[in-house]
Amino acid sequence: MNQPYNDMYKYVSRKTFFASLIMVCAFSLLCTLSVLFYSKSKLYNDSDKTYSPEYVYASAPVSAYILTNSNGYIAVCDYSDLSLIEVLDICVSDLSNDTQQSLESGVYVASLSELISTVKEYTN
Repeated sequence: MNQPYNDMYKYVSRKTFFASLIMVCAFSLLCTLSVLFYSKSKLYNDSDKTYSPEYVYASAPVSAYILTNSNGYIAVCDYSDLSLIEVLDICVSDLSNDTQQSLESGVYVASLSELISTVKEYTN
């Protein structure tokens, strides 16, 4: 009579052990992913409180942009209503004449990725 009880106890112990092991692994994975996503979602530097361009672009719920000249600096505007999203720290006078002229009439940018690549071209 004692033998079946011991076999059942071993089975329950293994089952409990593996369930606990799976829970610990899942919790560890969840913690790791949380730390990774938290570090990627921190979009500004706490020391100087300046926001990175990715923060400005990610917070703007628009699908197209217009780049224009605003008091000598490049401004990013919403294409649909021409509302100002951000004035970049890129001086228009430092750019080529062709780029300056195109900014005067407005440069249409169709997507966020195109906006980022266009701004990178202006800074290089």
